[in-house]
Amino acid sequence: MSSAPIVIPPTPLYGPQPDSPPLPPETFALDFAIRPASSQAGTPTVALFAAGLLPGRYAQIYGGRAQGAVKIVAIDTRTGRVYHNNADRDDAVPLPLIMKPQPPPPEPEEAEIESIDCYFAVDLRAQLVLPPEAATNTVFLWLDEMTSPARIVPLPGPEGAAPPALAGPFHPAFYFRRTGATPQAAGAEIVLQRASGESRVYGAAGPAFLGPPAAEGGADQLTILALDFRNRALKWHSFPVPDAARIARDLPFDFDLTGLFGGPGWMDALAPPRRGFLVACLRNAVSRVLVVEG
Repeated sequence: MSSAPIVIPPTPLYGPQPDSPPLPPETFALDFAIRPASSQAGTPTVALFAAGLLPGRYAQIYGGRAQGAVKIVAIDTRTGRVYHNNADRDDAVPLPLIMKPQPPPPEPEEAEIESIDCYFAVDLRAQLVLPPEAATNTVFLWLDEMTSPARIVPLPGPEGAAPPALAGPFHPAFYFRRTGATPQAAGAEIVLQRASGESRVYGAAGPAFLGPPAAEGGADQLTILALDFRNRALKWHSFPVPDAARIARDLPFDFDLTGLFGGPGWMDALAPPRRGFLVACLRNAVSRVLVVEG
């Protein structure tokens, strides 16, 4: 870890950095470290240093742009509002135009790529266009079937007015309820599951997330996010955790996938593969990725 003050530029840096986090050896992983920093204009911010060891198929799909394909996600812990962006420069060619969703097998004389490294660093506020006020966000990285751990990240800034509540926190396709298909979630885990061919997704969060809210007067938000493989669009909905679930220390939920995320931009590519990825996030945890084929 560097001991020098960090000045982070407004555009991503690529390649290993002194503050890049270590990764477990010979294990596919995606992780990040957060450091206090200043922007080049001298404004306090935080720098995110990411590192990953990715399966070789990501190189086949995204070529040299695999690190830019990583989605950086921040969820405001007060409101559930989601901010996100790729780890890409603004002037980069859009990924859907250059990716190979069905890469051909390697030629006989070609060596198969088993894994690739992924390193980048960003000014979190600048890259995600976060508000200038002080805030606390749940942050994680997401590349298709892989996510990093989720971490609570305070951002410096002036104190602002209380953030407005999200309009329409309830959705007719989403329910907090237990059914015969609800999975079990123990301790600090979030589980998503879906029977093959069904539109309904069932989930649960473990009791470790159902104590008092982290902030006085706050309300925990369960956030469901969906990433389309082909067009790279991310959709999301956040739902305040009911007091009844907190008292019972039981948070089951289910939703109709098409009702919650369907419509333009969701698995509507003209040619296969049509694929989506789902995660659920609560406090400092993110579920395993649920892969949906269309």
